[in-house]
Amino acid sequence: MFILDDYISIDESSFTGETKPSMKMVDSISFGSRRTSISDRRNIVFMGTYVLNGNAKGIVVCTGENSEFGKVFQMMQQQEARKTPLQKSMDALGKQLSYYSLSIIGFIVIVG
Repeated sequence: MFILDDYISIDESSFTGETKPSMKMVDSISFGSRRTSISDRRNIVFMGTYVLNGNAKGIVVCTGENSEFGKVFQMMQQQEARKTPLQKSMDALGKQLSYYSLSIIGFIVIVG
């Protein structure tokens, strides 16, 4: 949430992927606004975004895991990374090479 004299223009591309600058203004937030999309929140500036034009003073309302950036980061951490077919085949090859190596070493120890 922020207080300003006029509109400001924000580059939110690093956060939302939107290439157009977002215009921000002083406006009230309704109770259900937490359910609105990030791009529709016209009175909030997010960490990691850049002011292109204008001046503003802000009040920090959420930090760390409670911020929008933190929520996105938590969602990314919860996603289980699936292995690609190449990774699966490389894992299988690694296991086979380990078995062959141990077999050869065992044979050398017994014979030698």
